[in-house]
Amino acid sequence: MLFYCKSPELEPCGIIPLENLEVKSAPDIKKKFCFILSNPNNSEIKATKKNNGALVKGHHKDYIVQAKSAVIMEEWISAINRNIHRNPFYDLVAQKRALGEKKVLKQSPIEDSKLNNDNKKDSTKEKKEVSKKEKRKSFRKSYLTKKSQNLEKSRKTLAELSFDETKRQTL
Repeated sequence: MLFYCKSPELEPCGIIPLENLEVKSAPDIKKKFCFILSNPNNSEIKATKKNNGALVKGHHKDYIVQAKSAVIMEEWISAINRNIHRNPFYDLVAQKRALGEKKVLKQSPIEDSKLNNDNKKDSTKEKKEVSKKEKRKSFRKSYLTKKSQNLEKSRKTLAELSFDETKRQTL
């Protein structure tokens, strides 16, 4: 993880998880000693930043960072590179998303109607699942109610028996 601050004395104002990122110098930027953190899949970087004291999701595709000198910039780049974590699952998800977007672009009106029918079927299945869950909840509730009623009857019976026993002992 990379924590960043507006100045070294202040607490961090954002977090960038160093997962599946690239870091490289950025010579085409007009400022000197800049490097760039980017996502090789050209998608948003998972990051959070403070906004009015609350952490919110960042929406950056890259971060440009400026160092004080070329040596410090190279040290930053090598330190970040050593700490970047590669997660193959992340790349797989990105590939599937890219394929999904291509499929959506290639769909014909007939495929759209099939997709809508599939969505309706899924919606019906979800309703049935919710109905089953509600039935299970209702059954559990009635079962527990009956159990507690039986338990209460048993307590009353035991109380009556112990009362009868103490009555006998006093006679």
